[in-house]
Amino acid sequence: MSGFLKVGALEVLFALVFTLLALYDVGQLRRQRRQLEESIRASRLEARRLAELWVENANWQRQCRQARALIELMDEFNQVMDLQVVLDRLTQGLSRFFAGDGVAIWIPGASGNFELAASVMRGVRRCSVTTRLG
Repeated sequence: MSGFLKVGALEVLFALVFTLLALYDVGQLRRQRRQLEESIRASRLEARRLAELWVENANWQRQCRQARALIELMDEFNQVMDLQVVLDRLTQGLSRFFAGDGVAIWIPGASGNFELAASVMRGVRRCSVTTRLG
């Protein structure tokens, strides 16, 4: 065999070896790509579930604050028996329950008209006001 044929055969052999190595590397890269794509899909699902849990947690926190405000209000009622004090505390407690909104309690008066017994308007306390509605 001539030297040129030996060199040519070696070149072909090296080309085959390098081609096989390249094909092996391509296969590995494809497997890694599939694994990464699966990881991305799983991460997206986890992120979506986490967002849902955040919303659910916010709802539970709000309900917990409302329940706590009602419990505190009931505790205050258990400590007092005077009607005006109960009405004052009721309006304040309901204002806290409804996140600071204004609250008014109207009761029927002696003449049949409604009278403003107690109110809290946006954090400003106004109580014991008598108003006639016709």
